[in-house]
Amino acid sequence: MTARMQVRHIGANEAWQLAAAFERPDLPDSLQVGVNIYTDSEPDLQIRYEHLTIQPISSAADCESD
Repeated sequence: MTARMQVRHIGANEAWQLAAAFERPDLPDSLQVGVNIYTDSEPDLQIRYEHLTIQPISSAADCESD
Protein backbone atom coordinates (compact mmCIF):
# COMPACT_ATOMS: atom_id res chain seq x y z
CA MET A 1 0.00 0.00 0.00
CA THR A 2 1.24 3.49 -0.82
CA ALA A 3 0.09 6.47 1.28
CA ARG A 4 0.31 9.75 -0.65
CA MET A 5 0.20 13.33 0.66
CA GLN A 6 -0.73 16.03 -1.84
CA VAL A 7 -0.69 19.82 -1.47
CA ARG A 8 -1.79 22.99 -3.23
CA HIS A 9 -2.07 26.63 -2.21
CA ILE A 10 -5.30 27.70 -0.47
CA GLY A 11 -7.76 29.29 -2.87
CA ALA A 12 -5.56 28.58 -5.89
CA ASN A 13 -6.94 27.06 -9.03
CA GLU A 14 -3.95 24.78 -9.51
CA ALA A 15 -3.34 21.08 -9.74
CA TRP A 16 -2.51 19.06 -6.62
CA GLN A 17 1.20 18.31 -6.24
CA LEU A 18 2.61 15.19 -4.66
CA ALA A 19 4.34 16.22 -1.40
CA ALA A 20 5.37 12.76 -0.19
CA ALA A 21 4.64 9.08 -0.67
CA PHE A 22 5.23 6.27 1.77
CA GLU A 23 5.37 2.60 0.85
CA ARG A 24 3.72 0.56 3.62
CA PRO A 25 3.80 -3.13 2.69
CA ASP A 26 2.73 -3.94 6.26
CA LEU A 27 -0.70 -2.34 5.68
CA PRO A 28 -3.64 -3.79 3.72
CA ASP A 29 -4.82 -2.23 0.43
CA SER A 30 -7.94 -0.86 2.15
CA LEU A 31 -7.86 1.07 5.44
CA GLN A 32 -10.16 2.90 7.80
CA VAL A 33 -8.53 6.14 8.85
CA GLY A 34 -9.33 8.95 11.25
CA VAL A 35 -8.68 12.65 11.45
CA ASN A 36 -6.67 14.38 14.15
CA ILE A 37 -6.37 18.15 14.03
CA TYR A 38 -4.98 20.32 16.82
CA THR A 39 -3.12 23.58 17.33
CA ASP A 40 -1.95 25.84 20.13
CA SER A 41 -1.81 28.92 17.91
CA GLU A 42 -3.49 30.45 14.87
CA PRO A 43 -3.81 27.64 12.30
CA ASP A 44 -2.02 28.16 8.98
CA LEU A 45 -3.32 25.03 7.31
CA GLN A 46 -6.66 24.19 5.72
CA ILE A 47 -7.52 20.59 4.95
CA ARG A 48 -10.37 19.23 2.85
CA TYR A 49 -11.54 15.64 3.07
CA GLU A 50 -13.79 14.02 0.51
CA HIS A 51 -16.14 11.22 1.49
CA LEU A 52 -15.35 11.64 5.18
CA THR A 53 -17.78 10.20 7.70
CA ILE A 54 -17.24 10.81 11.40
CA GLN A 55 -19.06 8.48 13.76
CA PRO A 56 -18.92 8.32 17.56
CA ILE A 57 -17.43 5.28 19.25
CA SER A 58 -18.21 3.91 22.68
CA SER A 59 -14.94 1.98 23.17
CA ALA A 60 -11.73 1.02 21.40
CA ALA A 61 -13.43 -2.23 20.34
CA ASP A 62 -15.54 -0.13 17.90
CA CYS A 63 -12.33 0.47 15.93
CA GLU A 64 -11.55 -3.21 15.38
CA SER A 65 -12.38 -4.76 12.03
CA ASP A 66 -14.73 -7.72 11.77
